[in-house]
Amino acid sequence: MEKVVIYGAGNMGRAALELLRGRCEVTGFIDGNPALWGSSISGVPVWSLSNTPEELCDAAALVAMAVCPFSSIRKSLLGLGFQRVVPAGDYVNAQYTQDEILNTWRARDLHGTPSFADEKSVLDYRAACQWFTQRTDGEQALEGSKYFPEFLNAQISQCGIMLDTAALDGGYIDSFLQRNKDGRVYSYVLTPQTVSIQSLLEKYQGRPVSFFECEAAGQDGTLNCRRIGLMRPFTQKQMYAVPVKTIDTAMEDTAFDYLRCYSMSEALPILRGGKRSIHKYRPLIAVNIGHYQSDFLQVPPYLIEQCVNYKFYFRMHSYQGNDCILYAVPCEKTDGS
Repeated sequence: MEKVVIYGAGNMGRAALELLRGRCEVTGFIDGNPALWGSSISGVPVWSLSNTPEELCDAAALVAMAVCPFSSIRKSLLGLGFQRVVPAGDYVNAQYTQDEILNTWRARDLHGTPSFADEKSVLDYRAACQWFTQRTDGEQALEGSKYFPEFLNAQISQCGIMLDTAALDGGYIDSFLQRNKDGRVYSYVLTPQTVSIQSLLEKYQGRPVSFFECEAAGQDGTLNCRRIGLMRPFTQKQMYAVPVKTIDTAMEDTAFDYLRCYSMSEALPILRGGKRSIHKYRPLIAVNIGHYQSDFLQVPPYLIEQCVNYKFYFRMHSYQGNDCILYAVPCEKTDGS
């Protein structure tokens, strides 16, 4: 059984640990957080980069940190004596089948750049293509706040009602309500949830938040249900009975002006399941298109065709491609620019 060391003891690193159980031997974590040094995670010790035991360097090093350039981390680990340094997602994916793991797809070639409204979008899109084709990254600055980036604060603050296709732990619901004091949220939940639906109901009791205890379906009312990836709790391969409802059905008589579209399944069918509502209500849209190659290739041209008089922006929120967000902003919300 091959020995590996995981660089990054955060959510991605811990998810990789769970997915690799019984498939290889994880001998240690390396992390930059001093609070973790000397501790252990599920029995695996955590070391600092400068204090990593020499004998660990015989293992493969898996980089499970996407907020720093992979190239810089790889250089540091090679300098420490590791002979093999690879993205954690690629290593984990090799232990499963190509269709089972999210966030690890790799394209042979990608052509063309969609029509974006600013140069930063073009640079980020090209950097994402470079990652997905070559697994190389640049040093471009990441946009810090995913789904609520600084450059769109004014536009998002004009929105009164958000539709969220994945409640997760409620963090993005909180982000919206902090910016929109009189705002309201409607949210789908995923199966399984990061936190239970009961906990969410208790957390938002008495607040302007309503939950659909189902997932957002495609236009045909079904869901391509993949449930394993580098995000907890989606690290256990199980069969789930997932109730679904399209956006057009759920929001038939309810206007919304901000759509946060995230799923553990493809985003494009979800958007198609909300086609009528998107045309009718013209929401600002933020959609994660990094999980699947099909979304990365097809969502931008689909929304550009469907959303007339919109401006489109693209931002990378991690260096390893999985947090690629396409932002579609109605021109009436861009201050006349």
